[in-house]
Amino acid sequence: MSDAVIKCESVYKIFGENAKKMLQEANGNVDAKTFQENGCIVGVNNASFEVAKGEMLVVMGLSGSGKSTLLRCISRLTEATGGKIFIEGQDLLQLNDKELIDLRRNKMGMVFQSFALLPHKTVIENIAFPLQIKGIKTEDSISKALEMVKLVGLDGRENYFPRELSGGQQQRVGIARSLAVEPDIWFLDEPFSALDPLIRKEMQDEFLRLQEQLKKTIMFITHDFDEALKLADRIAIMKDGIIEQLDTPANIVLNPATEYVRKFTEEVPREKVLLIEDVMDKSTDSVGDLKVSKDEVIENEDPNLQVGTGYDQLDLMHKLRFAIPGGALQTNVQYSTSSFISRFDRINDLSDGNPKWAEWYYGPQNRFLSSLSWEQFLGIPGSLHTTVAYQKIKESRHRRKLGEEYTSSQYEDLDVMSLNSIWRSSPNKRSDWDFEVGIDVQWNEVESTAESTADTIQVATRYANDGSKMLNLGAFASFAPLITILI
Repeated sequence: MSDAVIKCESVYKIFGENAKKMLQEANGNVDAKTFQENGCIVGVNNASFEVAKGEMLVVMGLSGSGKSTLLRCISRLTEATGGKIFIEGQDLLQLNDKELIDLRRNKMGMVFQSFALLPHKTVIENIAFPLQIKGIKTEDSISKALEMVKLVGLDGRENYFPRELSGGQQQRVGIARSLAVEPDIWFLDEPFSALDPLIRKEMQDEFLRLQEQLKKTIMFITHDFDEALKLADRIAIMKDGIIEQLDTPANIVLNPATEYVRKFTEEVPREKVLLIEDVMDKSTDSVGDLKVSKDEVIENEDPNLQVGTGYDQLDLMHKLRFAIPGGALQTNVQYSTSSFISRFDRINDLSDGNPKWAEWYYGPQNRFLSSLSWEQFLGIPGSLHTTVAYQKIKESRHRRKLGEEYTSSQYEDLDVMSLNSIWRSSPNKRSDWDFEVGIDVQWNEVESTAESTADTIQVATRYANDGSKMLNLGAFASFAPLITILI
């Protein structure tokens, strides 16, 4: 690729004391088993590829395949054992510490699944923080952060703390913070893997929308093949540190290069990856008498299969902030309800070439969140932040196999109560130290049942069928200099 932004040439990462010596002696012919017998673990084995400007390369594989290690080598969070890595023509492995820091700050952005938000800072403060570290004035950093808030669809939540946001909203903050520094290259290591299925789908759609606007050069790590098919321009499948195949989603599925790739993709419905051009006879200039209107409706005439599309959703939000002597009081109430939601991705599942499911859908879902936050500035330098929150979630899942009469159903009812209190010091101009102590209390109560409309069957639920309760107690203290390194 002439416009390659990322270029890797025979990159190796081998863990162990004698790794470099063994790699030199192997002369590039690395056998993982032999290296392991000699006390070394092969993380990445002879990886060579390019990523073009504006391309999204998705790297996937099972746990331990080397995908995250490869990403860390390319960002130089982990030092490669051998090979060459070029970023926009610069030899990454030859950069000194200062040059590497400049490259990371000005060219690279990273997002991890853990979000890594600062709990004592609001949304806007979290996003502006890396800009302030770069020396940008507070006013300018806040202005830029507000642009990012709008970009990721978090208008109205600028002053929320991370604990007041859902998992999907927290991930959007992490994405916004990464984008605030305007990176040309974006590294994402399984950013959506910890999210619930519905929120994960929303974040995937949001991510595609952002990429359509921003045209970043992206390396995206995932173990979810459906996610890879949805997002990728090209997919790299890894096994034991080796890139088994790097190709378009259609070619990965239709023309697997190895037996491992074939087994990896054999359950994928072809319709998920096929484009019209993939099945057209390219030697034919005319389609004869075949005429298909773009407005043609294809009806499902089989009453045994799920039909219908779309769903209704209602979101209500209320937030008030009151000034009180020496502090502030804030109330937050959120309510969300949705109708039945069809899962057509599951309806497309095949078993021995035949449809597996006749029905697969979520029942009506109801989510309620309320919180009361109190911020009090004390006589001594510092402030006390206390939040009491309650969350209620009711949801269900229903499915019926093709040709069977019964519908298996799962019902879940979740109550979460929490108390969080933090005292944080207020550093003065002559102090660069930050001190905070706090307590955290969480009480979870879950009711989960599984049942059938006909013959009784056992359906696994995410929680114990007879319900479960959990109490978490925590206390913490930190005392640290206000020095932060952002990538």
